[in-house]
Amino acid sequence: NYPKCKYIKQTENANDGANQELCEKCGGEMVQKFSRNGAFLACNNYPECKNTKSLKNTPNAKETIEGVKCPECGGDIALKRS
Repeated sequence: NYPKCKYIKQTENANDGANQELCEKCGGEMVQKFSRNGAFLACNNYPECKNTKSLKNTPNAKETIEGVKCPECGGDIALKRS
């Protein structure tokens, strides 16, 4: 319902981008990052290790959260990354 409804709620990131996957090159932890092309995994030992892995079929910034409605207008809540 944007631009009529401008309701915004800040949320905590449950795992702060952490993933259970390990880097194949150095054994470091793979963390989720976001670029203009979408989400991807990157080694947390950057810049020493530049290993990345594409994440296909991940949510984009315009995905709606099912079952959650805006308390002000009743519209769908959109998930946005900043």
